[in-house]
Amino acid sequence: MRLRFRIVLPLCLAISSLLIGCGSDDDRDMLTVMTYNVYFGADTSGLFARLVAGDGPQQLLSHAGQLYRAMEESDFPLRANAIAESIAAHEPHFVGLQEMIVIRQDPSLPT
Repeated sequence: MRLRFRIVLPLCLAISSLLIGCGSDDDRDMLTVMTYNVYFGADTSGLFARLVAGDGPQQLLSHAGQLYRAMEESDFPLRANAIAESIAAHEPHFVGLQEMIVIRQDPSLPT
């Protein structure tokens, strides 16, 4: 994680300095940044508490199913579309996304 940060941050700073120098005179020193917390739609703290407590596989699967249903009910595709439309409308130079998650149904798939 730290290695990625050490690589990504200097890269972002280098790109931003190029972008600032490429605009017209009016917007040359404007760098726009947007940030979103992309909550995936369910609170995972209960699942992690159950893992720490040593619950069995059946209890963990049951709680995971509840999390999956909560996530489905939050209609992530609709929320993702709204985020994309907002980004497109504002055209920022950089977009920061927090709490991104990858959900795989087949654990043998690559990340």
